[in-house]
Amino acid sequence: MEYGLKMVDSDNGSLASGIGRVIYTPGQRVEAPGNGIYVAVSGGLDAGGVSTRIALLRDMAGPTNANAPAGVICYRSAFVVAIVDGADLWEAYCAALAEADRVWDAARAEANRVWDAARAEAWAKLLAAVVERGGTN
Repeated sequence: MEYGLKMVDSDNGSLASGIGRVIYTPGQRVEAPGNGIYVAVSGGLDAGGVSTRIALLRDMAGPTNANAPAGVICYRSAFVVAIVDGADLWEAYCAALAEADRVWDAARAEANRVWDAARAEAWAKLLAAVVERGGTN
């Protein structure tokens, strides 16, 4: 079963205000006008704002093909499984992302070091071959 997440306000409503604001009631299917429900399926949970309340959604239907941030798909409707207080979960997720960034930065630095060494070695070989062919005058 595919699940998605959405941050909601203290009244379980969309973080966006105005016409078309949706209240996410556990145990009910909700439908959203316009671009639809912005559902985080692999990231982008905080793209529309940050809250400590997270809606767990399933049975998303009717992708609207609206432009959405990376990791987010807009759906016309979804079933609301639960609303959880996720402050601690969000903090843990952010810490894990920071660690992933640290690992990526270290890997990129190592890759750059290896690349620079390989380029220097290739240059040295080219230079030596040219010197060998051209001799020294």
